Amino acid sequence: MKDIVQEFVQLKEALREEKARLEQRLQEIETALAGEPAALTQAAPAAKRRPPAAKKKAAAKRPGRRGPRAGNKMTLKQAIYEVTKTRPLGRREILEEVQKIGYKFATKNPLNSINQIIYGSGEFENVGGKFRPKNPQG
Repeated sequence: MKDIVQEFVQLKEALREEKARLEQRLQEIETALAGEPAALTQAAPAAKRRPPAAKKKAAAKRPGRRGPRAGNKMTLKQAIYEVTKTRPLGRREILEEVQKIGYKFATKNPLNSINQIIYGSGEFENVGGKFRPKNPQG
């Protein structure tokens, strides 16, 4: 019985210590959010901060989200625009034509990528199941 009581007291003390650490951390965060410059560097724990050089290096490794992928001279949106600017094409026709002009897909299902652009970008219009740019001049 004494062991259980002693264990309870130890656990309760550990919880009090953890609460004190959390309250201290919350105070640091509140100070940082208040805009005190010295506190901003202490706001994020050191383990979670990434050194500036690492950020630049990681960004250099991956292509820009909206830029062309490695091996492609243009983005998929630009390629779709190129193949549909003279005449409207269906989804599968767009896929074939985009591949003919040299666009390479990194995905197993390139129609999903094409769908995302023709339906989601708002820059293409559906004309009887075929797609063309809304603004063919530019």
